[in-house]
Amino acid sequence: MNVCLVVPPQQQLHQPTAYVPLGLAYIGAVLENDGHDVEVVDLNISNYIPKYKDVYGISTTSATFAEACRISRRLRVSGDFVAVGGIHPSVYPYDTYKESKCNVVFTGEAEYGFRDFLRSGSRSQWMVKCGYVENLDGLPLPARHLFQNVVDRSGIHGQEKGVGATTIISSRGCPYNCTFCTKIPQTSVTRFHSPSRMMAEAKHVMSNYDVSHFRFVDDIFTLNRERIMKFCNTPHDFTFICITRADSLDSELLRNMEKAGCKEVHIGVESGSQKILNAMNKNTTVKTLEDGVSKIKHAGIKVKTYLMYGFPGETDEDRQKTLDFVRRTQPDKATVSKFMSLPGSALGGRGDHHWFYPDEDEEYREFKNRVDGLLRI
Repeated sequence: MNVCLVVPPQQQLHQPTAYVPLGLAYIGAVLENDGHDVEVVDLNISNYIPKYKDVYGISTTSATFAEACRISRRLRVSGDFVAVGGIHPSVYPYDTYKESKCNVVFTGEAEYGFRDFLRSGSRSQWMVKCGYVENLDGLPLPARHLFQNVVDRSGIHGQEKGVGATTIISSRGCPYNCTFCTKIPQTSVTRFHSPSRMMAEAKHVMSNYDVSHFRFVDDIFTLNRERIMKFCNTPHDFTFICITRADSLDSELLRNMEKAGCKEVHIGVESGSQKILNAMNKNTTVKTLEDGVSKIKHAGIKVKTYLMYGFPGETDEDRQKTLDFVRRTQPDKATVSKFMSLPGSALGGRGDHHWFYPDEDEEYREFKNRVDGLLRI
């Protein structure tokens, strides 16, 4: 079959094309291996969707849901067959079906579910429940060749400007239950690529693209300590950055990461107030977060902290504690996000599109500026 996978425009990101949509890249690889002719259209780059495809597949988050529905409805007017999947449809499958006017909604991780759906030739069901992929190493390498933009040279991934970089993911799932985070059964089961598979993918990318630096976009890169130790001790010639939790780090692990070319570690601090951390169900303490920042810096690795503004119940005193945390720990970088009640989170929320434009909030901007002012440049 001729399959067209569609990436909706992501207006909320400053550089949306710097992040290869790895979910669609995995689906594309599985479909190509099954003999399908696959094309990807990234509407952050192009406004043209090719005609006369057998199936159109749209992947969407809550942030891109309105655009995904618009695209789906436009295709359906022409009589095209449209499938919609992603995290938002996984939380609200029937709402997605109604609002997008699509033919079928996929929930969960759809690599094999989409393949099997196309194999079956059935078009009667409105929803396909896919569950999750148990053996990540069994998946083919993501089909990056389907995308126009794979290499970023802007420095957004922690590399020096001009150095080729791209994203890579080596695990799925998160065992924690932060109240602000979207949580569905498929995302709670932690699974890992083996160190050998991690290296195989990195070497494949480097041999096909001018890339020498990676951003690992795992939820918690160091969750499996033994795996990362083996990864770091495998000879390689690339650098990388990662996201993790402060309580999954120790000095020995960080020393090995630094020797292996780790340039930055990003951790989710969210707040310097223990009251707010408890309300978020972060399952950590301010002291643990401070120690994490200190250990990363001591290992000779840059540290970036993610902070959150406007969590329910947050007071001026709580915000001041966050500012005090930044002043005390002096991370190399800090990103401030405005709280959004995301679909599928413990706090609920429908993901109304206007919530994804926090810069319209003057108090948020003022707080962000205060954080920026505390960082020693």
